[in-house]
Amino acid sequence: DAAWNISAAYQETFQKFRANAVLAEYGISGVLVMDACTKAGIPLIVHCHGFDVSDRNILMEHGRTYPELFKKAAAIVSVSEAMRAKLVSLGAPQHKIRTNPYGVDCRLFSATNAASNPPIFIAVGRLVEKKAPYLTLVAFSKVHKSFPEAQLRMIGDGPLLGPCQDLAKVLGMSNCVKFLGSQSHDVVRREMCGSRAFVQHSVEASSGDCEGAPVSIIEACASETGFLVDERDVHGMAECMSKFLRDPQLAGQMGMMGRSRIETRYSMDRSISGLLSIINSCVSS
Repeated sequence: DAAWNISAAYQETFQKFRANAVLAEYGISGVLVMDACTKAGIPLIVHCHGFDVSDRNILMEHGRTYPELFKKAAAIVSVSEAMRAKLVSLGAPQHKIRTNPYGVDCRLFSATNAASNPPIFIAVGRLVEKKAPYLTLVAFSKVHKSFPEAQLRMIGDGPLLGPCQDLAKVLGMSNCVKFLGSQSHDVVRREMCGSRAFVQHSVEASSGDCEGAPVSIIEACASETGFLVDERDVHGMAECMSKFLRDPQLAGQMGMMGRSRIETRYSMDRSISGLLSIINSCVSS
């Protein structure tokens, strides 16, 4: 059948290129190659990212195959401790789970003195339910009442773009909220380096989909860091945003601490080195 043909094709490809290991990006990709890896005697490392272990539709579809995947995989890579706990709840053996956070190239994100930047907030990410851009808008509307000079610039595209644009108009913020659409990495870097703070209000979507370890937040922390609030706490988010407007020096101080933390724990070199170490350990075992 089709599944057997796909598995046979993978097995032939692995043998043709003399693969020592297979790294499957996302759990659903791991399902596709697990039988071929087993037959070829090649260790399979499954790199989970977020929706593949949280979205209820994905979990319903692969509810029977994930336990088999966890059994056959040599290692399962988690990008956060929260994801590790989720994998354990799905039946993944704890000894196979290796946590390796995402990393960013800090050289691409200049350390900025947020204290000297204008009162601009920047949001970067797809305009989808789990990013909750509408909650960011609601929080900013509360900030804007006390700080009319503040601006919000949102980079990204997605199904919620139109509704968010409508919401900004309804809230009377057409002049202080700018939707920039999808932008290049250069534009994102420039916008982040010129803002007072990065803002994002991630939530668990109705489908169960939730963040793994948002790269945009790690990138933002290469320039600045900040506060955490509970999901859907728009009042708390507004208060934290207001703190950066009332006290620019606080933004500057937190920015320097954030940069140091990212360089130490979330650099691209550290992330790649960690992933390579996991792969090598599976090959040599």
